[in-house]
Order: sequence, then structure tokens, then C-alpha cells
Amino acid sequence: MKLVVLTKSAKRRNDRITYGNCVAGINELGEWVRLVSDYDGDSLLDSTCRPFSCLDIIDVDVTPCPIEHHPENVKLERFNGVIGSCSIDDVVERFNTDTERMCFINKYSSLTENERHQAEKSLMLILVQDFVVYKDDRGKYKAKYIYNGLQYEDIGITDNRYKRLIEFDEAYIVVSLPNETVGHARYYKFIAAVYPV
Repeated sequence: MKLVVLTKSAKRRNDRITYGNCVAGINELGEWVRLVSDYDGDSLLDSTCRPFSCLDIIDVDVTPCPIEHHPENVKLERFNGVIGSCSIDDVVERFNTDTERMCFINKYSSLTENERHQAEKSLMLILVQDFVVYKDDRGKYKAKYIYNGLQYEDIGITDNRYKRLIEFDEAYIVVSLPNETVGHARYYKFIAAVYPV
């Protein structure tokens, strides 16, 4: 499979102690794919991801292993190498962006259990305006942005390249949903990649 890498962001591994990488992208058929290390959907080790970066085109051997809320999961069997690279404009021109009215069902930072079941996927590439990363009251980096005229706030960010105080008039962002709830039985949206326009 050939895959354009769109996310390579921090994700806690299933042991709940160490961190790995959430790697996702779009394959040659225009389908979202998330590379995982096992059938339970664990993130990839840093050493596995070292050879490639976001917007690289990679060749991989994979085995489909979807789980309930992450239907895009495929187990990485072998990394065959980087075969090229592209720009975010190339990606948008070839595959477009997602066009749903709202970013995952509602305009809030999280989904209820019922809303999560309505979401048929866990990854979106969208064009947003007035993108701002700030620190919340607990010192955590969060983002706010406007999408389709609606304001989104208090969205977590896992793209380490942009965990800093920044503002962009426009940006393409990859928004992801977790497979499990975190506190209060809610599924919190997070930004896995940022591409300033």
C-alpha cells in the first residue's frame, strides 16, 4: 500500500505509561488509513516512525484490523521505504477535504457515547479559519478555530510541531477522535496535524 502520511503525533501507548506515534494518512484510493502496531490498535514506536515525516509518501505492507471506533486501523507488517513526498496542496487537490457541516457531529470539544456511534470515521481533514493555539488554565495547549462559520474551542492538540502559542489566518488540520472515552464518558476531539495555508 502507498500512503501519504498526514499525522505523526504523540499518542499514549496501551500500557498508559509510554508514548508512541499516531500515524495516519490517505492511501492511493483516497481512503483514510491509521497504522497501528497490533490488533488492539496500539500506537507505533518512535523507532518505527523515524524514517518518515508528514507529507512523505511511504510504501507499507499492512493487514486490516479495524476496531469499533477506529475502522481505519491497519496493522503495519513491513515498512518498505519512503518513495516520495508532496505538499498539503497536492493532497487537497487530489483527495479534497472533508465537507461535513460540522467537525464530527457537533460544535463542541467532545462527543457523547450516542454521538460517537453516529460518527462513521475517526479522521477528518478540514480547512479552518482563525486558528489559534493557546494555553488553558491548567497550562495545557489547546486550539480554537472557525469551521463552516462555527467556533470550536478547547480542542486538544497532539501535533508536537505546533504545541506552542501560534495563530494562522487559515490552516488545514487533521481532527481525530479517540477509540475510548476519557473522563465523564466523553470522546474528546483532538488535532493530530496542522498545515498552515
